[in-house]
Amino acid sequence: MKKTAIILMIVIGIFAVANTSSAGDSELEAYYNDYLTMKINKCDQTAHVFSVCYNTCMYELIQMRAAQAEFYEKNRDGLVKTMILNKVGTRPDQIDYFLMSQFKNRLAQKN
Repeated sequence: MKKTAIILMIVIGIFAVANTSSAGDSELEAYYNDYLTMKINKCDQTAHVFSVCYNTCMYELIQMRAAQAEFYEKNRDGLVKTMILNKVGTRPDQIDYFLMSQFKNRLAQKN
């Protein structure tokens, strides 16, 4: 009787852990998607605000922010999946570092 109860508890525990991890992934996916949406909006906003400036430094900033927004939008699904696989976490600095690394890597691959 005790062995059956222990085995039953272990089986229930395994199913609970499996359900929690998949729920955690879907929550992370939603969090990362929302974060990317915010990041894209910030990049677009920065590009728009500085578009009235015509000096060289501001022009380069506008181009970079527009390229970042485009990159994040086109690669959203892949970035989210990679963040989940790499266990990036939910701290904004960790996510920003990951996103910037991915952007720079893709930019370097193009050249």
